[in-house]
Amino acid sequence: MDDVAFQTLAGTEGAGYPFWSPDSRSLAFFAGDTLKKIVVSGGPPQLLCTALRPRGGTWNRAGIIVFSAIVDNVERLQEVTDGGGVPRVLTPLDIPNISLQRFPHFLPDGRHFLFFASARQTETDGVYVGAIGETGARRMVAGFT
Repeated sequence: MDDVAFQTLAGTEGAGYPFWSPDSRSLAFFAGDTLKKIVVSGGPPQLLCTALRPRGGTWNRAGIIVFSAIVDNVERLQEVTDGGGVPRVLTPLDIPNISLQRFPHFLPDGRHFLFFASARQTETDGVYVGAIGETGARRMVAGFT
């Protein structure tokens, strides 16, 4: 980030919804229904997991990545380690009538995260807060339909 010269990272063609590692040494991104990461100093991208029709991700200092992708025809938040593996659907986010969960962002404690949820019904739409390892999620801001 200190260099003013731009450089293309090989293997990131078609990438979307990029997000930084906590130490800013790596970049995670989605391409071809997969989640990948790449060290920005060089090297090929590493496949982390499948991610169908993704909508954003976030990465904490403990090496957990939370991202939005399709599971059983519904956009759900999932987690995977930054070493890769089979993603796990986050159970705390089973909010009634919600048909999509998007754009997660870890809060500074690295455990709680914000995300947008919508059911196309204004009584449940809004910004929610969830936490790794907890059940339930709370709506913090209503609306945004």
